[in-house]
Amino acid sequence: MDRIVANTGSASDVLGATRQRPARRRPARRLGTKGLLAVTNGVLAGVGGVYLTTVSLPATGIAAAAAVIIGGLAVIVHR
Repeated sequence: MDRIVANTGSASDVLGATRQRPARRRPARRLGTKGLLAVTNGVLAGVGGVYLTTVSLPATGIAAAAAVIIGGLAVIVHR
């Protein structure tokens, strides 16, 4: 007859079994102070560049609005 044996031991009880390391967690991709400063400087440089190139207030306003939207999205995505 077949004998049924309950498995009461752990994997480390088995000969030759190795203990597995827990999987490492990836660090959170947060936008820190340096990243926020880089986004802000990029926005200011872009708007200043548009103004110096075109000397047009409407074009500068549109560029500023676009830069704020893109910079805001960059901050939101990296939270």
